[in-house]
Amino acid sequence: MNVKNFVKQWREVNGERGRFKSDGTADATEFQKISTDKPRSNVVANERADYQKFWLTLIRDVFDIDKPENFINFEVPVQLAHKSFIDGYFPDTNVLIEQKACGVDLEKEITQSDGTKLTPYEQARRYVIGLPVSMHPKKIITCNFKEFLIYDMETLKPPIKILLEELPEKFHALDFLIDKERNKIRIELELSLKAGEIVGKLYNALLAQYVNPNSAESQASLNKLCVRLVFCLYAESSGIFGKHKIFRDWQEIFVGI
Repeated sequence: MNVKNFVKQWREVNGERGRFKSDGTADATEFQKISTDKPRSNVVANERADYQKFWLTLIRDVFDIDKPENFINFEVPVQLAHKSFIDGYFPDTNVLIEQKACGVDLEKEITQSDGTKLTPYEQARRYVIGLPVSMHPKKIITCNFKEFLIYDMETLKPPIKILLEELPEKFHALDFLIDKERNKIRIELELSLKAGEIVGKLYNALLAQYVNPNSAESQASLNKLCVRLVFCLYAESSGIFGKHKIFRDWQEIFVGI
């Protein structure tokens, strides 16, 4: 977890969508004001990438997520009277993000492309009517890089306000962004797939040592051996053997004989 690094990286951003220099640090370049209510043809690609990097970096640094792009969707289309786009959406936890420029008052009305005046929160709520029920947000976050306003759609209480500078002390207020149980399952699945690849390589390497590798007897014997090896590795990792690295120590002794 590197919350302080995230705050430091974005502290000096002053533009509409903070830009990064080539060294990865935040740049104070100002951008032309962008609204997600405007046609996408008016939105410069790198400007979208910059606010997206803000959220991807937040997920990575605050929650220690290696692949943050698996947790948030950007530019989600929604059909109102005209086609609009949601800045960010967390599908696992039904959280909708409405991103604004640095310096934009998150509680002040902004004139939309259709002439209506809405606060960022009201703009986000308007998207709900164009979403399937399964995607209706449980929480809405409006953000201008310097502060977050968190709206609970169950209680409809006044929003919780968190300043960027307060994030190192208050980051737990954003825990709802990540479904920890789903993340755990996702990690376990990735580990299982990697373990399967390793066992496959081990199987092939051992099979090559058999005198008659294609015989049913050899393959049955190897299958049992691989199952037992996997069990020993699991038992060592989970502490069943009672001593850390005991199986590895035994392997080293066996190799040395």
